[in-house]
Amino acid sequence: MRHRWSLGYVIPRLLVAVFLVDAALRFMSIDPLTFRAWEAVSRYRPAGAAFEPNRRYRNARSYGDLTAMGNLPGLRQYRTEVFTTDALGFRNAAHVLDTQIGAILIGDSFAVGSGVSDDETVSARLGQFWGCVVYNAGSEAWAVVPDQILPILQRLDLRGRTVIRLYSEDSPGKYTVYRPFLVDQRQPGAGAGDYLDRLEGELRAMGVPVLNLAPFLSAQAARHLERGEYLYWLDDIHWNARGIGLAAAAIRAQWPATSAPCGAPPSLVVQTSDGRAPGQTAPIPVRPMSAEVR
Repeated sequence: MRHRWSLGYVIPRLLVAVFLVDAALRFMSIDPLTFRAWEAVSRYRPAGAAFEPNRRYRNARSYGDLTAMGNLPGLRQYRTEVFTTDALGFRNAAHVLDTQIGAILIGDSFAVGSGVSDDETVSARLGQFWGCVVYNAGSEAWAVVPDQILPILQRLDLRGRTVIRLYSEDSPGKYTVYRPFLVDQRQPGAGAGDYLDRLEGELRAMGVPVLNLAPFLSAQAARHLERGEYLYWLDDIHWNARGIGLAAAAIRAQWPATSAPCGAPPSLVVQTSDGRAPGQTAPIPVRPMSAEVR
C-alpha cells in the first residue's frame, strides 16, 4: 500500500493525466466559456493575422469587458454579437477576398468593431454608404504599424486604393465625450486632453487629410442623451451600433459618394517603406475622440 501511494508512483501518473486533459481541451471550443468574441477568436491566431482565420463566433448574450473585469454582473448590457473572419484572419466575410476591394480600414479595436456584429462595424457601414467593399484590417493596437500593415496591402494588391486610418489609441475617449454631463467633472490626466489636437496639427502640416470626429461626437452625445440614448456601450469603452453609425455618417458627409474613396484616384493612397508612395499623398486618417485601453 505504501508503494502504491509513494511519490514515484503518483507524480508520473498525475503528469500523464494532466497532459491528456490539456491535449483534450485543445480540441474543445472555448466559445461557451467566453463572454464576447475577442477572446474566443484570438486563441489560435497565426503570425500576421489579427484573429483566427475562417472563424465564426455567435453569442446571444455577449457583454462588455468593464463589467467582466469589475465583476459587476448587474451592470451588464447584453447584446447579440456575430463575429466572422476571412482566410487572412481579419474581420470580413469569407467571400470578400474574392471581390473587388475599394478601400481598406486599419486601426485598433474600434476599427475591428468590438462589441457589435459584422454588419454594424465601421467598414460595413462605409461599404453600404459608398457602394463598394471596404476591407476591415483592424487588429490589436500594437499591430497597427507599417511593418504589419504593408504585407496586408501587398497581399490584397491594393495599389491605387484608399487607406483609411482610424486613430483611437491613446486618446481620452468615452470619458471626454460624456464628462460635461457628469457631476464630478475631473480633468483628464496630464497631456491626455491635447494629444489628438497635436496629432491633427502634425498631420495637417504634412498634408494629410484629417477628419476630427470629436466635436461631432460630443454634439451627438448631448442630443441623444436627452432621449436616454448613448453612443458607447454602458459596460464597455467602445462605440455601440448607434455610435458607429453616426461616425460612419460623418465620414460619408466628409467624402460623399461623388468623391468616395472607393472610386478615388491613387493620389489619395500611400503605402511604401518610407510611408509615402512616389507621387502620392498620405492616406485618409479618420480621427475619433475615443480610446484604446486594451
